Amino acid sequence: MSNSKKTYSDEFKFHVAVTAIASGRSLVELAAEFNIPISTISRWKIKLESEGPCLFGGNLDNPLRSLKREIKNLNEIIIGQHIFIKHLKNSFKS
Repeated sequence: MSNSKKTYSDEFKFHVAVTAIASGRSLVELAAEFNIPISTISRWKIKLESEGPCLFGGNLDNPLRSLKREIKNLNEIIIGQHIFIKHLKNSFKS
């Protein structure tokens, strides 16, 4: 007898989790339909609900949020430097 753990594709997990959230059907019904344990559907549903906003830029992990903030700060510095250089060029023309 094999003790191998059954694996599912990410697409299948997503489909089941979306169905669990959107259909209004019970986890018992979905478990029977998809032939997977209720606890598995529940775990995928919770994961989608908690991590789904990341797809649209919300609730980003700290490292990604930090990098985006750093990029914004660097862009502001670059713009400031461009303005400063333009001001210096104009002052030398006078």
